Amino acid sequence: MGELRVVARHVAEAAQEVLLVFEAATESVRLAARTAGDAAAAAYLHPIAKATQVAHILRGPASAARIAELVTAEDPEVGGIFIERAKNHATPVLIDVLRRYPIAPKGKNRVAHLMSTLDSKLRESRWEYPFWNCHGGTLQLMCAHEFKGRSPTGFWNRARKVVRESLSHSF
Repeated sequence: MGELRVVARHVAEAAQEVLLVFEAATESVRLAARTAGDAAAAAYLHPIAKATQVAHILRGPASAARIAELVTAEDPEVGGIFIERAKNHATPVLIDVLRRYPIAPKGKNRVAHLMSTLDSKLRESRWEYPFWNCHGGTLQLMCAHEFKGRSPTGFWNRARKVVRESLSHSF
């Protein structure tokens, strides 16, 4: 039961990131709604090893990465940064649960590609303690030894501001 809470919390965090875009373009709204659905579904993962279960774990962060790309003029580098951040936020328990399921299905759309990329990174990763910071409008990964008491809250406040500004200028 504790493992399901870890998985549900991970997906719920991705859902929180996309709440700001419910008034955005059609693809963003669809992805945000699906992320919320995956956050709810993650609490009900079952032990039958099907790739569809992997989507409930990874599609939320992949959708958040895609939405970030959409609000930054389709910049795939931003999506990669979000995928890397999702990888680094994954706990050992989440990775252990993920490894019990088959590899994420390959798909033709961008979210499926991002999800597959995240799946590969998580299955290959060792767990670290990263923190994110926004400096000069670009996202940067800071490893624990570089953290030196800085708060990751600054990143989230800046990211929310950037998303709001991007959304207000995109219509």
